[in-house]
Amino acid sequence: MDEIVVLLAPVLLGSGTRLFDCTVGHPIALEPAPPSTAGRVTNLRYRVPKNA
Repeated sequence: MDEIVVLLAPVLLGSGTRLFDCTVGHPIALEPAPPSTAGRVTNLRYRVPKNA
């Protein structure tokens, strides 16, 4: 995997879902990339380092 993209919209359904809960004890190294917006949605981009 080279990159993770999270589309963030201002809506909460139920109590929410923790996306990276399964990584407890196994940290993932991610490099944040500049976010971009389209309307009310924010695109959060994270690069996975090659040496990870």
